[in-house]
Amino acid sequence: LQVKKYRVLFLRFTHEDLKAQKYLMGGIEQVIGLHKDVLMPKFAGILKLLYDMDILEEKALLEWADKVSRKYVSRELSQEMHSRAEPFIKWLKEAEEEESDSEDEDDNDLEIEYDDRAKASPLREQPKKTPAKPAVNHDEDGEDDLDIDAI
Repeated sequence: LQVKKYRVLFLRFTHEDLKAQKYLMGGIEQVIGLHKDVLMPKFAGILKLLYDMDILEEKALLEWADKVSRKYVSRELSQEMHSRAEPFIKWLKEAEEEESDSEDEDDNDLEIEYDDRAKASPLREQPKKTPAKPAVNHDEDGEDDLDIDAI
């Protein structure tokens, strides 16, 4: 998929513009309609990719999912796309509900203290440590033994 390659271009058109995102969804519907055999099975994955890359926002996807439209493709094709996207849309709604629940819980316990004065601490240079060489104890029998206490 070339979405990753052209992500910046997509973002220039759709960033924080719900109407542009809806038009993009219409264009995607048309492309899916043209290459139905290849792209229809991948439709939910395409939507997730566009969502993960911040090209389509959650609100645009949920509004698209609420209404089967025949503006860009036939109603039957649009219905099939909606049914293919249903698991992704369900996941999106559940994630939104969990997020709002956790925000409600966190807000009750959370107290933020803000201090606008920067805490300045002087930088100190650390002395460089040279690695110690292991001490070797020479015995009468000619073997090199490692002195554990010197480590």
